[in-house]
Amino acid sequence: MNIDLELALSTQPGTPTTDLAPMITVSKVDVDINPDDIDIKLSGSLVSKIASIFIPFFKSTIIPLIVTDLEDQVKSIVNG
Repeated sequence: MNIDLELALSTQPGTPTTDLAPMITVSKVDVDINPDDIDIKLSGSLVSKIASIFIPFFKSTIIPLIVTDLEDQVKSIVNG
């Protein structure tokens, strides 16, 4: 997994108003996960054999959704 963050460090009014407090702002978050580097192993009965059919779907569809959600959460947490 690769993570690329672009952060801006500045100040904001503190308490009391004569003080300054640090402020971090995220303007860019890029998370790169290579689906080929993810190993999913299933073992056991017929259910695992049927579920193994869905592994390519998981890697091609669900992993990008997880990455998008992760990027949004990182921005939200740091900026909030």
